Amino acid sequence: MKLKIRFKKPNWQLFLKSFLLTLLSAIFITSLLVALPLTEKISDKVTFNLNTKDSKYWSKEYNLVLDTKEKKDINKTKEILFRRLKRFGVERVAIRTEEGDEETSILKVTVNTSKEESLVQQLISTRHYYKIVTRKDEVNFEDEENPYAIIFGENYNPTDLDWDMFRNVYIPKNKLRTNDGEYRYFAVFKQKQSKDKELRTFLKENQGQIVGMQIDFFVTPFLVPEFSEEMTATPDITIPVYTETEEETKALRILYTSGKIPVEYSVQGEKSLDVNMIKLDHVKLTLSFGIAIITTYLYLLLFKHRSKKTLITSFLTTLLTITFFLSYLKLSHIPVDTFLLAVQLVLISIFILAIVENRDAELLLVIGGVVVFGIIALLGTGFLSLFAQAMIALIAFSKLAYLLTDWYLDNIKRI
Repeated sequence: MKLKIRFKKPNWQLFLKSFLLTLLSAIFITSLLVALPLTEKISDKVTFNLNTKDSKYWSKEYNLVLDTKEKKDINKTKEILFRRLKRFGVERVAIRTEEGDEETSILKVTVNTSKEESLVQQLISTRHYYKIVTRKDEVNFEDEENPYAIIFGENYNPTDLDWDMFRNVYIPKNKLRTNDGEYRYFAVFKQKQSKDKELRTFLKENQGQIVGMQIDFFVTPFLVPEFSEEMTATPDITIPVYTETEEETKALRILYTSGKIPVEYSVQGEKSLDVNMIKLDHVKLTLSFGIAIITTYLYLLLFKHRSKKTLITSFLTTLLTITFFLSYLKLSHIPVDTFLLAVQLVLISIFILAIVENRDAELLLVIGGVVVFGIIALLGTGFLSLFAQAMIALIAFSKLAYLLTDWYLDNIKRI
């Protein structure tokens, strides 16, 4: 008698589906553990605590004395200073004008921010007027006892080649390699087409010589290249930038690109102010929000204000969206304003319930939300812009979480 053993053909589709469901379950649980408050204390090797900005805020008022009474120049200066601080991400800015003496005006610039104080002060106090200068013959730039002679503007002759010669100044995002093998940021000055001939003439007259780019009071020397017969295009002026961090380089890039302040000015004092910010404990905030969400959905379920399927899908989507978002904030160490976070979580919870209930209008709601908050992020300033940027991220997370939840619930019933 022969014994026949038959192997049942494996159901690969079921196996794959089970594997994906298990994988998603693991991802959901891991995200939840990372998002929960105080879970960062579990491990000493990985840091994923929420990086709140509450303790980083500071506030100051700067008094700027402008060497003009012209209203046009005053308004232009205010506009450029405000643009600088907005681009750098300063949360609160207020600039007001006061009367000075017979030849001056006063601007009072008040900031309330978590940004690095020295960089904010640089953006406020620096006019950043630049021009090309040539070396004075009577100055000994090789004097070892006076090594700083090469950087002081008083040791150079001014020229007519100032910032009006250039259409823009470009600082690449990545450091470039120098002749000595080190890596450094560089600023590339792009001349205007109408000024090309004038700049080319100057460079030809000084080819092979060391001249300088003076920025306010200090000079960065650079070597003018030799011109050959084959050289048809005027070379761009390139100087090294003495910054190390990305934030320092960002501030310098803003100084070059935010506009030209038309008048000279100086800082004649600064005053520290009390920080007037709403501070929330993120641990209590997370726990309170979790209790509120559970209570709300239990109420809706018990009193049958929504169908069971809608509530389960909406609840899980909300839970996943918030855990994904908080995990992302923790792992990327992005600074967070806790009072904004509270409002964002409430709004996204309402938004998710709306798209789950109105599936036919889901695409319209998502696109409409991204467009509205995108416009606010572009046109808004300070906290409004930060709020809108985070809401766009939350909408993206909610869409992803909705797709995963819908697929998860649909397939887990069939296994």
